[in-house]
Amino acid sequence: MLPLALCQPGDVVAAEVRTADGRTLLRQGMELTGDVLRLLDRWGVREIPVRWPGFEDIDPEPWLPDDLVRRVTAWWTGTPPRSDADLVEQAFSFIGEVGEAVTDHRPLKAALELVPVHRTGNPAASAWLSAALLLMRAASEDASPERVEQWAAAALLAPWADPAAMVRGQVGDGEDGLPRPEPVLALAERLQTVERIPAPTVATLAQHRARWDGRGVPPLKGDAIYRGAQWLGAIQVLTHLIFRTDGQALAPHEALEWVAGGAGSDFALPVVQGLTRTVAPYAAGQVVRISPEGVAVVLEATVGFPGRPRVRLLSGPEAGSEVNLADRGQETRIIQGPYTARDWQ
Repeated sequence: MLPLALCQPGDVVAAEVRTADGRTLLRQGMELTGDVLRLLDRWGVREIPVRWPGFEDIDPEPWLPDDLVRRVTAWWTGTPPRSDADLVEQAFSFIGEVGEAVTDHRPLKAALELVPVHRTGNPAASAWLSAALLLMRAASEDASPERVEQWAAAALLAPWADPAAMVRGQVGDGEDGLPRPEPVLALAERLQTVERIPAPTVATLAQHRARWDGRGVPPLKGDAIYRGAQWLGAIQVLTHLIFRTDGQALAPHEALEWVAGGAGSDFALPVVQGLTRTVAPYAAGQVVRISPEGVAVVLEATVGFPGRPRVRLLSGPEAGSEVNLADRGQETRIIQGPYTARDWQ
């Protein structure tokens, strides 16, 4: 992913870039021109996935298929369902497909990468779809698959508390970057009358704005907060920090540090530990600053040590060699953040 300001005429688009209504803005393999770059700037596009010479063997595999991403985004931004029962039924249908993608198409050791905005065209859709995906993955050892799906369905239902914000793609309308809790509490109260909605889904939806030390809404504290809500509460903060649209978005590694700082006060420590063991702070194909060599490209991150991925060194005396930063003897190599220039030689 290159910031738009670093893209140049002649760069080749590496993956489709979509608008919020699902239309294709840029096609894979398209060559950027000066006119296209000026249009993208006018439309507010911030980053573009581009092909890079020498990175041909790095082929990041999306966690969710394009068709599923498009259908969930269209469901959130299109005509509301006819009834709350239809709303719940569709949420569980989608979460079942998310579960299949997680269990059937990804190795258990792979660290999770969130759903980027260029795939949805909508930051709010990326935030909430990433939240559902992350809950399915990170909480998989905390409860049965059926129960985790019930928790994750709450992440797909939550945006219906404010459909207009989803249509706008707005993330970060409050002081803390989160939407007001009252609409989601009203949604949970309304949905609990639906005969087919499981009680764990309602509890997760109703309590995910509670905080470990009792300062949230509702004012529950510690283990009085339902377990699914503990997970969704921390995950919502993480994804909303990353996808904020008010100019205060954080990079994934920064957002993970922010959430880790709330362990024991805002969030349960085991939940924070689960997230930091699961989320890849740097995506495959991302160029990072690394000491002492200078620059490396991320090849693969694994569960357990996602912040210590396998990388290819791009500068220094060992340029071209691949190292696993989680291996013994690699302690002196430290990732210092994304590399924000085009060239490293």
